[in-house]
Amino acid sequence: MENRFNNLTSKEWLPFQKSWSIVESDESLFRDNLRFFTLSSLEPHLVFYSGPHRVQFQTIAESLQLSVTDDCQTSTQFAMIDIRQDIQNCRGYEDIRVVCDKFLNQIKQLSTSIIDRRFICVLAQNLYIDNKLVPVAWGLGKILATIISLKDEKLLCKERLTAGAGLSGKSVEYALYARRDDAPRHVTEHDWSLEAFIKGEIADRNNNEIPSWFVLKPPPRKKGEVLHPAKYPESLAEMFIKAFSTDESNIMDPMSGTGSTQMAAVGLRRNAYGTELSPLFTGIANKRLSELCNPAQGGLFPTGKEFGTFKIIQADARQIPELGFPEISYACTSPPYWDMLNMKGAENQARRIEQGLQTNYSTDVNDIGNIADYSRFLTELTDVYLKMFQVMRPGSYFTFVVKNIKKLGLAYPFAWDLTYRLLESSIPIAEHFWLQDDLSIAPYGYGNTWVSNTFHQYCITVQLKT
Repeated sequence: MENRFNNLTSKEWLPFQKSWSIVESDESLFRDNLRFFTLSSLEPHLVFYSGPHRVQFQTIAESLQLSVTDDCQTSTQFAMIDIRQDIQNCRGYEDIRVVCDKFLNQIKQLSTSIIDRRFICVLAQNLYIDNKLVPVAWGLGKILATIISLKDEKLLCKERLTAGAGLSGKSVEYALYARRDDAPRHVTEHDWSLEAFIKGEIADRNNNEIPSWFVLKPPPRKKGEVLHPAKYPESLAEMFIKAFSTDESNIMDPMSGTGSTQMAAVGLRRNAYGTELSPLFTGIANKRLSELCNPAQGGLFPTGKEFGTFKIIQADARQIPELGFPEISYACTSPPYWDMLNMKGAENQARRIEQGLQTNYSTDVNDIGNIADYSRFLTELTDVYLKMFQVMRPGSYFTFVVKNIKKLGLAYPFAWDLTYRLLESSIPIAEHFWLQDDLSIAPYGYGNTWVSNTFHQYCITVQLKT
């Protein structure tokens, strides 16, 4: 297939397709983006850059026979707005508002000067103020989506030295990608503001025990676990349970699936509770937990390991307040990613159909994974969590594992929207990223446009308000 998008070979194209990368330097970041998003045969040979590294960006651009402009009204084939340093300098909402207003003015002009079907890249990051997550990058993405088609995001994962301490650490920045095209502006939940993340209570802590990004490769699923179409790994739940709870704490997952959260919890001497709508998965989860805590050959081969207690009830999670659970001190879950499991033609679906396995959670009308309308799905999922909050200790923590969604050419920032929906009852305190490095990369959009393989999951932790 002819490559009409850039000058890369098919082999060079693939590495950029992954939705995260470990970035060694800004030089490599600039070079990779310029090579991917420009085409030597396309006029004009102009690219736009705004940010503190103009000289470095220009040097790389010139080595690729490109000229750089900082005029938003000049026609260009690629634009990069590097706003990371501006965000780092923000100390409160007024500073953030100035950054956002300047950004909005730039995007309005660039959205008409960028060549049709070419891209704007925004380099941004989130902040922590008063131990709270202030998602400035998300806010800029929302602004972007009101003006031009927000298409994708890429995580820029860095190893760094903690200032003044000499300790190794990790950080995450965002590359947000928007394209000029005639696609509908499907902007949902766009009326939220960053001010709402700053106002209100101050969080008790911003937990630093878990790195901001980590690569995790789960072991192969065992018999029974494979029946679930979207199981998340016990090793992931274990990381967060260790960080946000103590021995003999009460842990909950309101959508238990095959019991990943509970398996991790009881193995750490916590007491594990939950609900699960599907009778099939409820049975599998309880069986797995029974076999872990009371193995059939336990008398012959004693392990000496102590386990917590467990109780998973087959019920709609919205019934949690009436089910007699004890007070919960930490909750961890991975909800349905909207109705994506019902999308026809997905490669994973085809494999599961071949094996005679379920392709969605259930056909139950109460299953929120079957709701087609995005806004209604968010409302119903939020209601589940608000019901769960009723049995949780004030000031306790809740982690949910989700990812942003691309569906039929449109971007739905599920992680961002769900976090905002929970603001009235909780305080976002941390974002961590599970990077998946064991999945095959597909050449989506090869030769035509940029479409990433989404290989990262958000792990968002909130603290319940007191």
